[in-house]
Amino acid sequence: GRILLNLFENARRYGHQPGQAALVDVEASRHGHWVELRVRDHGPGVPPDRLARLTTPFYRGDAARTAASGAGLGLAIVDKSVQRLGGRLSISNAQGGGLQTALRLPAA
Repeated sequence: GRILLNLFENARRYGHQPGQAALVDVEASRHGHWVELRVRDHGPGVPPDRLARLTTPFYRGDAARTAASGAGLGLAIVDKSVQRLGGRLSISNAQGGGLQTALRLPAA
């Protein structure tokens, strides 16, 4: 539950342009022995050179992200939790704008 809450909270907090309501897209699929969940926001995204650092504890990204409240721990917690479950977290800028997080976990 904490993994999903952190993903949704991150998208809600950072995933919109100033003055707009947050919009979050969620998609789940199964690929053989894996389940994948993708959460996409419609915010400004993150500069490509900073994407890999988003799972570093206390890293907040850029000025747009530091303006919002938060400790910079949400995606770090998600990443470590997913790894403990034998899965993988990937983060990318979505086509058309926004940030997409995808977690891949072994299917039960």
